[in-house]
Amino acid sequence: MGNWTTATPKIEDVSCWYAIHTRHQHEVAVRRQLEQDGIHSYVPVIDEVRQWSDRKKRVQVPLFSCFVFVRGVYSAQMHHSVVRKPGVLGFVGIGRQGTPIPDGEIDSIRQLLASKIPFSPYPFVNTGQRVRIRGGALDSIEGIVVSNTGRKLIVSVETIHRSIAVQLEDGGYGVEVIPVFMRKEAPEPPQDYRLTRAVGMGR
Repeated sequence: MGNWTTATPKIEDVSCWYAIHTRHQHEVAVRRQLEQDGIHSYVPVIDEVRQWSDRKKRVQVPLFSCFVFVRGVYSAQMHHSVVRKPGVLGFVGIGRQGTPIPDGEIDSIRQLLASKIPFSPYPFVNTGQRVRIRGGALDSIEGIVVSNTGRKLIVSVETIHRSIAVQLEDGGYGVEVIPVFMRKEAPEPPQDYRLTRAVGMGR
């Protein structure tokens, strides 16, 4: 009988979310260019009412100004395909290398926007008791609960240091504490790509 082995996927083969920094008001144009090249991208948007001299108009604006999220297997080829697009300033991470973003952070933003529940910008928070909401439109969303100005759930994208807050007082939501060992972390960037960047290849 032969020996059986189980292949373990290499980290560089894992598709992850990354944030890229763009010029002001270039977020949507950058996303379109990336999608045309087959690079999956995401710009969370919200509705705002803008006042003109003679009228008001409801427009969509990026939730996180100057940021676009892309998903793919991080490689030198992907890096160059992204950063050469007009309006792109670079990946968000040390040395402008992409730092993977946990899927749960992007999923929480998508779910919160889809729920139509009111939220507001909040100073970035990355420390505190992490919880998961149970029940209602926010079911399974993870964040940090603060109670300095009423009970709020803070949902953050740590890589770009941005947070938004949802009021929990009247929502009837259950809250489940997430033990540290159960928290999902994004994988590290590929080691071979970090070495490639160190010797000066790429932007």
